[in-house]
This record gives sequence, C-alpha cells and structure tokens, in this order.
Amino acid sequence: MTKTSKRLISVLICLTLVLAMLPMAVFAETATTIYVQPNSNWLQANARFAAYFFGNGETWVNCTDPDGDGIYEVAVPDGYSSVIFCRMNPDATDNNWDNRWNQTADLTVPTDNKVCYVVVGWDKGAGQWIEMGGEVEPVETTYHLVGSMNDWSAADSNKMTKNDDGTYSISMELTAGSYQYKITTNTGEWSPDPNMTLSIDSDCTVIFTLTLGADLASSTVTTNVGGGVEEPEEMVIDTVYAVGAGSGSFLNGVEWDPGSSDNAMTEENGVYTITYTGVAAGTYEYKYAANGDWTINWSYGDVTESGTAYDAWFNNSNNSKVVVEKDNSTVTLTLDLSNMDKYTGEGAKMSVNIVEPAEPVATDIKWQMTAGTTAESESADVRFVTYVDSLDYQNVTFTIAIGEETPYTKDCTAVYEKLNADGTVIESASAVFGEDAAYFVAFTMNNMPAEYFNEEITVTVTWYGLDGEAVKTAERTIVVADALA
Repeated sequence: MTKTSKRLISVLICLTLVLAMLPMAVFAETATTIYVQPNSNWLQANARFAAYFFGNGETWVNCTDPDGDGIYEVAVPDGYSSVIFCRMNPDATDNNWDNRWNQTADLTVPTDNKVCYVVVGWDKGAGQWIEMGGEVEPVETTYHLVGSMNDWSAADSNKMTKNDDGTYSISMELTAGSYQYKITTNTGEWSPDPNMTLSIDSDCTVIFTLTLGADLASSTVTTNVGGGVEEPEEMVIDTVYAVGAGSGSFLNGVEWDPGSSDNAMTEENGVYTITYTGVAAGTYEYKYAANGDWTINWSYGDVTESGTAYDAWFNNSNNSKVVVEKDNSTVTLTLDLSNMDKYTGEGAKMSVNIVEPAEPVATDIKWQMTAGTTAESESADVRFVTYVDSLDYQNVTFTIAIGEETPYTKDCTAVYEKLNADGTVIESASAVFGEDAAYFVAFTMNNMPAEYFNEEITVTVTWYGLDGEAVKTAERTIVVADALA
C-alpha cells in the first residue's frame, strides 16, 4: 500500500467519525407532535386552543385533547420550527388573529424531550417547556411599571428591582406633566382599574415603590419624587359636564364637548345630576368632565345599569356606557362627589336611572257636557271622568290638547271622587266602568268657548305612583259638535 493510499484511508476514517457526530450537533430533528397545557386563566369561558406555525410561510392547526387529560396535542407541519400557542374564541370556528383571545410568545419547536408547553398566567412568554409528566420549574415573578411615561411597555428596562425589605422599586427620569400607570407581571397579571396617576410640575427623578399584598389588587404603590414635585392640592371643581357620544336627546346631541353648557349638571351637596327626556333606544357612551376640559374627569369603563351605583374611575381613558331599551325614555345621569377625596379623586360614585315611557292601558275616559248645550251656545262646561283602581297613586294628571294648543291641564293630586255618569255621588265606581273600577277622578273644562266645538279635543290622562314616576297613560279624542247633532 502506498503512502498516498494510507493518507486517503486516514482521511476517510476521520471524515466518517465527523459525520457520525453531525446528527447530534447539526441534524437534530424537531418534534413531530407537541403539547400545550392550559392553566385556569386560559380555560375560562370554554375557550378552545390552536397553534400558529410560522417561519416557512404560516399555517394554523387546532389543538385537541383526545384523552381528556387537560393536555392538548398538535401535529407539527413539515418544515415549521416556530410556533405560537393561542387561546381562541369558542364561538368562532376560523383560526385567525381576530378570533384569538390570548397567546404565548414566539416559541421554537423543541428538539429535545421537552415537548409540553405549560401556560403560566396569561402567558406572553411566561410559560415553559417541560418533559411529558415533568414538573414546571419555579419561575420568579417579575414586576414592571408600565404607563403613559413608557408607552405601556413591559420591556426589561421597566422591570422593578427587588429590595432587601421585599418591596420592589424603579427610578425614572420624568418631565413635568401628568402620568397614568399600572403594575404588570411576567405572568400576565395587572393591577386593577382605575389607572394610578401622578402629576409633577417640573422635570425630576421619581422612585416608584411596590409593596406587595396577597395579589396586585391589594398591593400598593408609593412615589418618592425629587425636585419639582407638585405638592398635593385640593381639586377645585366649579362645574361638572356630562360628555359623550351625544345623539338625539341624549346629551342634547352634543358630541364629546367637555364644556358644553347644554350638558352642565346641577349640583346639590356635592351630587351632580342631569336629566334627558325623549331618549331613543340605543347604546350610548358617556363620562364626566370638570371645569370645561379633560384635566379632571370620571368614568366607569363598562355598561352602567339603571339603579346601580358604580365606583367612578378618576382620569381613566375608558368610557362608560348606558343601554336604553325603549324609545322616548327618560335618562338621569348622577355623579356623586360628596365623599370623594379631592386630592386623589378616589371615592366618587356614579349612577344612571332610566325611566321607560308609560305603557298605554285600556282605561276608559268618559265625558259629559253642560245640559242644554247647543251648537249656538257661546260656551260649555266639558267634564272628563276616568277611574283609578286603588288609592296607591300620588296624583293623576289631565292634559287637554285642542289642535296644536294645550290650553288646559289639571293635576288632580289625591282627588278621587265617586260619581254617577250624571255627576251624582254613588257608592261604587264599577257601576260606570265595570268591576276593575274603584274610584273616580274627574276634571272639568269650564266655559270652553264655542270656537272649539268643531275641533278635535285630545285628553291624555297620566297616573303617577307614590314614588312620583309615571306608571300608565290613557288617551281619548272627542269632537263636541258630534254630541250636539
């Protein structure tokens, strides 16, 4: 064998040894099936789960749990090495970003035995890969200060540092102005609404310190500012305005004007109210603003139901909503600042009261006229009579309209009469109106001029309950001349 042949054999042996090692270093294959283990957050609302694969084009694949053990599996399409697990809307069958509720960070499909991804918090990268049946390694919770001073970013630069006493803090250089902020964690937890606020009147260093409670809702944040801190001052509130997406009668049609005189609220003992009548059915957005601008404002951030008091969020960006079910409703907005801390804005309450229009009822309205009235008479006394079913009414109002005029109105407060059809007193109102009738109530238009004899006269009767709210109405139209023929 020549020296050349020996060298060639040596080279081939070395190459073989190198190639034998390459599958471990270079040609490691990705898993063909991967798994995701949702936590209690992700399992809420019957959510379903899907995997978004990318890096070789993109594709969605549903995750399934065939054995019902709470661990979902998905086959990895050929050629894909990156994946995002997503929590999906169960009412939507299409997999796309519009139907995605929550997601992990960008993940690399594993090349080892750690093929099960365990979701932590609301995730966004907080979870971890483990072996099937393995345990999740403890993950230290990190806290981030996010807000208008850093575009609400939870980047590492906004991570708070743990102190020896167990608190967390971060120092920020801020310019003069007002800021809103929250605390968030690497597991997706957020401090509750409303946002916390800070105002400084000149550039300075601010140290934010977080003292933990049982959770972020019970934790506290304090601020220590350098030069330029704005000393707490009591808010000066001159006028409060209702503001929002005005439409029709609601907010008098004024849209998002924090100083419209049309929506200035009436104040009594720190409670501000305003009432809108004839409001059409619909969903309306609104909030409250003080002194004609947005510097001081309140909202709730969700639907406010009639008759329920809500905490008014101070200087929050979200809008309140009110749902009006029936046209021609009356809507009263109330902002109670009587117990509000005028340094922090906390303690304000807000509510909405909706009174739907009274439903017409099948109640008779009878009428009588002065005996002997003829077409040649100069005037007549016209008496309208109806009944009430009990004495549980505050009052009954008669409104008389003749053409476009309403020259007659009568508030029959607590006046209940028992009358015959001819006006004489009887013991039972049911003799005229039937078994549902209990008490009569009547109103007489005295000396109605003859010029109205041929006009349509519309009488509307409204019953008001003991709480002063209208409970029902009835209506009848007559023409006096018809009775004189």
